Amino acid sequence: MVYMLQSFIRTVKVPKTMTNLSIQTLAQFGFMEDTMKSNKLIKVFSRDKFEIVLKDSGFYYSNLGIDYPLYDINSLKKLYKENRRTELKMVS
Repeated sequence: MVYMLQSFIRTVKVPKTMTNLSIQTLAQFGFMEDTMKSNKLIKVFSRDKFEIVLKDSGFYYSNLGIDYPLYDINSLKKLYKENRRTELKMVS
């Protein structure tokens, strides 16, 4: 059983385009922490009135009380484009 599980783990590959989100990654894309909205439980990062919330060790886009989980950069770019109607690009 253990051998089967280990062989399965080795065969699953994550594409290089799927980079997990982190505070450093958000900073590369120009998101800054909003200290007025952040507290002990959550940290709020914003760019162009688009806010990402870090809570429970995960990143979320919160809108109208519904939290949309963000797992990687691709999901962040897609959601940003849907809301802001522009591409999300790295800040130089």
